[in-house]
Amino acid sequence: MMALSVAAACSVLPPLGARPARASRPQRPALAIAHPCRRRSVQAAAAARPEDEIEPVPPALLSALSSEDELQQEAGWLSDMIQCWLDEEWAAQELLEVHAQLGAATGQAYVRLRRQEGVSEMGDLVLGLATELMTSFDFMPTFTSAFEVSNKATELLMLRGGVTCSCSDPGAIARYEAALAADRQQ
Repeated sequence: MMALSVAAACSVLPPLGARPARASRPQRPALAIAHPCRRRSVQAAAAARPEDEIEPVPPALLSALSSEDELQQEAGWLSDMIQCWLDEEWAAQELLEVHAQLGAATGQAYVRLRRQEGVSEMGDLVLGLATELMTSFDFMPTFTSAFEVSNKATELLMLRGGVTCSCSDPGAIARYEAALAADRQQ
């Protein structure tokens, strides 16, 4: 066995606090041409004229509710729709009660946001519902999250209001309402 002298050992070891050398992949040379998306936006900005009017996209608004009864009916409908959606997505028997609780929590949060916070835009509703549900509901036993539920709630309200969403199932509401009607008849 060969013994190393202190000087030899120190020359092999890196200094204290130094990062060990890593094998890294070779760096790509910087491209002389800008990314195509950036190039287009630069070209568009250069082509824009001060007299061009750019209209902002109007916010998607929630339906106007004229009474407390309408608000409660809408919240009950939303609660039922969320429960049906969850039951359809994750049909395990042990999750049905959790889905009912999550639907009810969504309806309660919806009422609070509409009544107390005065939420009237879909974007505000998504963020408000997600925040409310994150703080008021335990998602541990579910296979979903507060943002997924708030996005679905907004999607369902938009579909109910006649707004077509490119990523949604237009037949979902009819299917959920039929399932609810069948459950009520039993």
